[in-house]
Amino acid sequence: PPLHPSAPSCLGPMTLPEPAGARCWSFLLPNSGRHEVRVANIGTDRQQVELDGRLVPAGARSIFSGPADSLCELKASGQDWVLCVNGFVVEDYEQHRPNKYADESLRQLKSRPDGSYLIQPDIDAASMWFNVVRKFHFWAFGEAHEVELAHNDWIWEVIVGGKLAERRGHTKKESIVDIVFQAARVGDQQATGVVHAHWDAVSNLWQYALRVDDIEVPAWWTKASGEVSPPPAVVVVCDAVQAAALAAAPCEENHENGLRNLESLPQGVSYDASAASLKANIRTSA
Repeated sequence: PPLHPSAPSCLGPMTLPEPAGARCWSFLLPNSGRHEVRVANIGTDRQQVELDGRLVPAGARSIFSGPADSLCELKASGQDWVLCVNGFVVEDYEQHRPNKYADESLRQLKSRPDGSYLIQPDIDAASMWFNVVRKFHFWAFGEAHEVELAHNDWIWEVIVGGKLAERRGHTKKESIVDIVFQAARVGDQQATGVVHAHWDAVSNLWQYALRVDDIEVPAWWTKASGEVSPPPAVVVVCDAVQAAALAAAPCEENHENGLRNLESLPQGVSYDASAASLKANIRTSA
């Protein structure tokens, strides 16, 4: 069950768990915003703690000063670790959940008591293992984005840019599932992704298709076949600056950036033969 800061006894015996390698937590404080704690070699003599990218003095192994006069503490909990900030446990992602859990959502909001934890704005996926089955790559708002889809033990997990974006469980009876998530965000601009999964009874495999803001994004990597060569360079959403840059760029330059075949340009991009340049369609939200 989720840990409650007012009930330290629920942490169980303070026996050190097995070293868990690297861990990462992010949290928000009212007066200072987002912060991140990264721990390497946790629970060992070689443990290193970084707070917002700065190394914490080696003497502060489990308790150390946090941002905005806060107090951070690493606590052993069974075979795992939790981070507490000012006595409040920072929300942690429970990847492998007992069957008794009915809540298979990303943040388990239905099964957590109110006020028992600090919400993580980002859930880092680097220290976890995922059975990745598809990888997708696209451009939006002038930046490259990557989406990974993992499937294991009746659970799908979506990772965007190394952060967990969505989790969705399914049953044997479900053969068609749509997984909706935030596929890209740059400043105030964001794009919505939908992974469409359907069970193919002929191959006995799940088949997947990704659309970002209603534009199809083909997979550049599959678990069965490996990389697609060359990887597709799909432009999903352009702002005015990016559209102008694409339109002004000569073909040779775009070839070097992955648009090697003018006959199969990504959706949202067209080739103007008279101007010998690429043009991008601009999407604006209403």
